[in-house]
Amino acid sequence: MTALVHRPSSDIDDDGSPLVPSGERELAALEATSADPVVAERLAEVLTRRGNNDPRFASDLDAVLTQAAAALNPPQVSNTITGRVSGSAIQGRDFSGPVTFG
Repeated sequence: MTALVHRPSSDIDDDGSPLVPSGERELAALEATSADPVVAERLAEVLTRRGNNDPRFASDLDAVLTQAAAALNPPQVSNTITGRVSGSAIQGRDFSGPVTFG
């Protein structure tokens, strides 16, 4: 998110100034206040406005928000064994490294 907000706007006027705020000031305020919902809402409003004026920014913002949502809401895992089981069974998610039975 930080890199996206700091990226120069492609929507500029004749003198090279951005037509809408970048969101840098609002992002800095949110970082300083941790999780103030009022400050977060200000940032959201500025980013929405910037996205309305810059389709590439809007697309990239959507991608960042999609990644953030996925990280905050990982898919749920449900492991079920039915019937008779003979021997070992292992259930889980995101295994790393070897699994051995001894």
